[in-house]
Amino acid sequence: MLTLDEAWNSYLATRHLTPYGYLTDMSRYRVHLQTYWHGKTLTSIKTLDIQFYTNHLFEKGLSPQTVRLCLGQLRRIMRRAHRLGLLEGQLPYFEMPPADSVRYRYLEPEEATSLLQVLRNLSQLWHDIALLSLNTGMRASEIFSLRGANINVPQENIILHKTKNLKQRIVPLNSPSLNIVKKYHRKNAELLFHQEESSNKQFVKISKKFRRAVEISGLNEGIIDNRYRVVFHTLRHTFASWLVQRGVSLQVVSNLLGHSSVRVTERYAHLAPDQGRNALKFLPCIS
Repeated sequence: MLTLDEAWNSYLATRHLTPYGYLTDMSRYRVHLQTYWHGKTLTSIKTLDIQFYTNHLFEKGLSPQTVRLCLGQLRRIMRRAHRLGLLEGQLPYFEMPPADSVRYRYLEPEEATSLLQVLRNLSQLWHDIALLSLNTGMRASEIFSLRGANINVPQENIILHKTKNLKQRIVPLNSPSLNIVKKYHRKNAELLFHQEESSNKQFVKISKKFRRAVEISGLNEGIIDNRYRVVFHTLRHTFASWLVQRGVSLQVVSNLLGHSSVRVTERYAHLAPDQGRNALKFLPCIS
């Protein structure tokens, strides 16, 4: 009888995960799944057991979004085993708790400038990584995996061959981001940004230096709600927020961010309340 641990090993062996994704999934599995389901066979996990597990996670004080991530990972493992022919029969039902995971915080230009100044003093490398995200909206995992082959200097863009949505995306570069790319652009096989020990050692998490810069800048002072705390992903959110505030359409912003649907980008619609009224100005004057 296949246990969850064995199914997890099969999942890892047959899935292509980025180093960042692998580290995240492995950490979540060890902390929240393995400790609860150790030794449990897949066929013995029923819908009621999933509900008991959901209650267990909430009793641990986890947020609804974290509970959803744990349930989602368990469901992926079981679905993978089913597709590989390791598990037969109907899979249990997963009732996902509602969760508001949207981060509402974005940086004002003065806040971004202050953060970058502190970062420059702590680490020029992480200053440049942050500035690249702020000017392109790229995810941390996308920046960490950049290689020379992704860079098209003559066309002034970055070609991402495999994104979160498994789709190719072309990221245009403005002057600040192009200068950063040129600065680190080397051989095609080399990572643009890498850990100090080796040019082939990819970053898999955000440096403590970034979190230290946020702390020194006082951006999270007195803020308890995680949705309003500044993290590295706030830079991507800031990129989108600034564009929408300056009149760029949600469809264009959606394409730049690589969202699977413009519906995902609609979270920024409230930042441009006058866009609809301004659009009417383009209609011909007919009476």
